[in-house]
Amino acid sequence: AASAVFEYAIENRATDFNPCKYVKIPRQAQTTERRALSPQERKWIEDTPHRAQTAAMLMMYSGLRRDEATALLWSDIDLKNKTITFNKSYDFTNYRIKTPKTASGTRVVSIPDKLVSYLKKLERRSIYVLTSTSGKIMSNASWKTMWESYIIELNNKYGLQT
Repeated sequence: AASAVFEYAIENRATDFNPCKYVKIPRQAQTTERRALSPQERKWIEDTPHRAQTAAMLMMYSGLRRDEATALLWSDIDLKNKTITFNKSYDFTNYRIKTPKTASGTRVVSIPDKLVSYLKKLERRSIYVLTSTSGKIMSNASWKTMWESYIIELNNKYGLQT
């Protein structure tokens, strides 16, 4: 796209040089392998109380992403019918709640009894399920700090190296 812009600029005499001609794009980008959590790793998350445990439990048992978890309201969770409605996400760049771009972004997901039981025990201190320590919607920095602290806690508790 940048190259096309420079070519247009050359045609219209705005510049006489296209620096994109010298950019080499790798033929195949490196891929990282992803895997599901092992039963042991799931147990570690279930058994390690931490401020990030709620986020981990929600993502692990409902499949929501970080931006969806951040925007999740208690009113989106129906513990009686064991469902969570996903109809928004948090834009960490522009600091706002946004609606999905497509209809498939809005969905109702069934959740297992283990997550229902966990959520029933939580104290509701905000309209949001996940909050910063001040009780506000989480920023990118507060999310990162919370998550890094949780990983350190898990690694220390289960004898792994950080």
